[in-house]
Amino acid sequence: MKWMCIFSLIFLSTSGCVWIEPNDEIPDEDVFSQPLESLGEIEHEEFLRGRALFRRAFDPTTLGPIFNAASCSQCHARDGRAHPSTPGLLYKVDDAVYGAQFQTSAISGVKPEGEVRRSYDTALGDYRDGSTFSLRVPSYELANLNYGPIQNPSIGPRLAMQIAGLGLLEAIPEADILANEDSNDADGDGISGRAHWVIEEATSILRVGRFGWKAAHPTLEQQNAAALVNDMGLTNPVFAEGPCTSLQVECVAAQDAMLEVSQTELDLLTTYVAGLAPPVSKIGPEHRIGEQLFEQATCSACHVPELAPGVAAYTDLLLHDMGLGLADQIQEGDAKPTEWRTPPLWGIGALPAVNGHQMLLHDGRAQNVEEAILWHGGEAERSVEIFKSMSLEERTALIDFVNAI
Repeated sequence: MKWMCIFSLIFLSTSGCVWIEPNDEIPDEDVFSQPLESLGEIEHEEFLRGRALFRRAFDPTTLGPIFNAASCSQCHARDGRAHPSTPGLLYKVDDAVYGAQFQTSAISGVKPEGEVRRSYDTALGDYRDGSTFSLRVPSYELANLNYGPIQNPSIGPRLAMQIAGLGLLEAIPEADILANEDSNDADGDGISGRAHWVIEEATSILRVGRFGWKAAHPTLEQQNAAALVNDMGLTNPVFAEGPCTSLQVECVAAQDAMLEVSQTELDLLTTYVAGLAPPVSKIGPEHRIGEQLFEQATCSACHVPELAPGVAAYTDLLLHDMGLGLADQIQEGDAKPTEWRTPPLWGIGALPAVNGHQMLLHDGRAQNVEEAILWHGGEAERSVEIFKSMSLEERTALIDFVNAI
C-alpha cells in the first residue's frame, strides 16, 4: 500500500492523506494527474511539492500587474484542457502597445488591457452518404482597450492543453523527431512536416521546438516559464521582464523589480509537469477496424503512433500547414499562421470525464473529435475527403478509436 495525498487547489498544504492499494482503480476525472511509476522517492516528494505550486492560487498582489489567470490549474484544471469560456483561452497579439499576449485582468490600481469578445457563425457541409454536418466558425474582437488604440488588431487564440505525458515527449531525442521531417514533400504524399527550430532561452542554443500549439518552446522549463510570465505576470529566471510594454506607463510603474518565481520554484513546477504520466490507452480488439481506417485516411502520417519506443502519443511534434480555415494572423517564431504542431492524441477521450467537455483544436472551436477532423485542411485535406467518403459506421469506428488512444 502507499499514501495518496489530496492537495488543496488554493493553499500550499495537504487536506488529507489516505492509504490506497496500488491496484486501486484511478477515478476517471484524475487520469491526467497520476505520477510516472518510474519516479524515485525524492523525485516523488518534489513532484508533490510541484503539484502544490501548480495548484496554488497566487495572491492578486503578487500577480501581474496584468495577467490572465491566478494559478496554473485555473487554465489546466485537473491537469487537463481549458474550456473556451475560461481564462484558459489566451490570446496572442503582436503589437507595440499590447505586447505579445493580451491580458484581461490586473491587480488593484492597474487597468487590464481590455476584454475579448468571442462569437460563432455556423458553416454547413455534407458527407458523401448525403448526411450533413455543421461547424462553429469563431470570430474575436478586442474591446474596451485601456491603453489606447491597438496598432495591429490580429488575434491568435490559444487554448490551454492537457499536460499529462509531456515529460516523455521532452525525453524524445531530436534525431527521432527530425527523422520524420519531409519539408519539401520529397515522397510526394502531400504531407510536408518540418521541425520548428527555436532558441533555448537558458543556453541561447538553437533547438527543436516541441511544446505549445506552434512548438515554440524546446523544453518544459521554458514552456512553464513562458506561461508564468505571460499568463500570470510572474517574472522568473528564464523570463525576467514582466508583461507590461514600455508604452503602458501605469503598468510598468507597478511592476516588482525582484523576480517573483525563484529557480527552485520553477524547478519544482517543471518536475511536476515532467512527472505526469500519460493516461493508459484503452485501445482494444474492438477498435481494430477504427485503427485500420485511421491508417487508410493517412491520419498516422502526422499523428505517428509511436514516435519513440514506449511513447504512444500519436504525434510527430512537427509543424504542418493546416490550411486557411485554421489560420490566424499571428506568426510565432518561424511558424507561419497556417502551420500547427501535430498535437498528441493520447487521453483525448478522457477529456469529458476530466474537464466536462471535449473542446478541441487551438481555440476550442471543435466540440468533439468529428468536428476536429472536419476542420483539418492544407496537408490534411485528402484525409478529410477520405473521412467524408466513409459510411456512418466507419466514421464512428474511426472516432471511437481516436477516443480510445
